[in-house]
Amino acid sequence: KKNIVLLLLTLLSASLFAAFQYEVVTEYYSPPSHNRPDGNYFVVNITSGTGDLYIVDKIDKMCNVDNNNEVLKNVMSDYGYINMKTNEYSRGTWETMVVKDKREEWGKNIYQTGYKLGKFSEGDSIGIWIDNKQMKGGAERSTSVHTEFFTYGTGYKLGQQDMLGTDLAQLAYDKNPKTIYFGFHKVESPTFGQPLPGMLPTFLLGGSVLGAVGLKRRRNRA
Repeated sequence: KKNIVLLLLTLLSASLFAAFQYEVVTEYYSPPSHNRPDGNYFVVNITSGTGDLYIVDKIDKMCNVDNNNEVLKNVMSDYGYINMKTNEYSRGTWETMVVKDKREEWGKNIYQTGYKLGKFSEGDSIGIWIDNKQMKGGAERSTSVHTEFFTYGTGYKLGQQDMLGTDLAQLAYDKNPKTIYFGFHKVESPTFGQPLPGMLPTFLLGGSVLGAVGLKRRRNRA
């Protein structure tokens, strides 16, 4: 009976999987002149698991979202990420989801929309790019890492939050809108049955040990 319990515990452990986690890593930069603000480059590193990553609205006004001139749909014409291993640019999918919503005291429903960047896994590292929505002269691109499109004033500061508690990043531009704010949101991919690293060898070793113990007992009885 003890062997059966141990085997069940081993099987249960083997079904565990790593949660989808990420971290935003920053690197301070100093502007070339006093006329430019300082800030930091930033990348998003996936530290474990697999899942979808979204950029989300900054909600700093408890008013109708359609009239909020800082939400992404009102300032962004295109967006995506930069693969930091290959320097390849990829577009976001434009799939959306409501990440948070809050009913304001006058009955208006304030909601925060997320825009999907893509699916990522442990070891991935990405920068962010967003084209602002220009009415005249075409869109302007800005990036979170040092590229030909980078603009001073870009950065990420932990603790800089909107009214819904979202940590905010910002990309800077030379033309209006001169700053686009956004946060991040993750959605874990279902990976039931995918063991944590090292669990498969443990399971095989545990099974062989239990088998050897059972065989020894049968021999002793004989």
